[in-house]
Amino acid sequence: MEETPISERPAKNGQTAFAIPEMNELTGDRHRLAEQLHEVLAAALTRRLSSSLRCPVTVALEKTGLMSASRLPASAKESCCWAVLRLNSECRAAIVISDSLAMEMVERVLGSTNAGVAPSRPMTALELRLIQTLITGTLPDFRACWDGIRELDPELETLHPRPGLMRVFDETQELLLLQFRVETSTSASSLQILVPFSALRPLLEVSGGAIVSKAESGDPLRAKIRENLLNAEIDIEVRLAESKVVLSDLNSLTPGRILVLDVKADTPAEAAMRGSVRLVGQVLRDGNRRVFKLTETPA
Repeated sequence: MEETPISERPAKNGQTAFAIPEMNELTGDRHRLAEQLHEVLAAALTRRLSSSLRCPVTVALEKTGLMSASRLPASAKESCCWAVLRLNSECRAAIVISDSLAMEMVERVLGSTNAGVAPSRPMTALELRLIQTLITGTLPDFRACWDGIRELDPELETLHPRPGLMRVFDETQELLLLQFRVETSTSASSLQILVPFSALRPLLEVSGGAIVSKAESGDPLRAKIRENLLNAEIDIEVRLAESKVVLSDLNSLTPGRILVLDVKADTPAEAAMRGSVRLVGQVLRDGNRRVFKLTETPA
């Protein structure tokens, strides 16, 4: 695999599990299907962690790509915790959690509302057990996402607070890297999942990456993929308009002041998903709630 420079996408608080090398792109159909499947996983993890940590948590898929196991940067095993999943007798995956995210998870379980701070000490046995319990609780979501590959049955094999020289992957393996952004009310961090591409290949080669309906195919794998996708929760952001103001005017804004937007009154609003405008319509009132009336879909 061709060597490329290392890049990093820090989260809001500057904490990321490790610097990510530039990755080879999946082909179009495979990339779309990998994103769709793991957006379903992100939605499931959002619900699971919000419940387990007893606070609002948002997990969003940021990036997918392929990389060689031999090119995992040293930072992948520094200042982070590895949860190693055994997928079958010959294959393992890894969930890479930054120290800041791991400590925030521990604090939330223990009832603290403080943002996670990377510890200057090894994690205690109690903290490791709490992380292990949280990871184990997410395994049904991984099984649902990868359902249909009978050879895969994810189980937590071990948890390493300082992986060091631990070897999880053969250096010749090609890995699918999934980067997720995990946000709470006080912080944001990145979480990475590393999976041998060969293990997920059957999911990403269903009809060349096409999603078909149950009526169009008797294949239970395709039907399950479609069911998971249709049941996924997707965030929709409705945008009224945008406006530019100078900083002095922004600082002088007080309740009651009117901010004039750079659009006409009859300009339709836009609904965006993952930053891309998908719908156009009007923002109306229904009782004491705002509603969005669809008028057109962009080409």
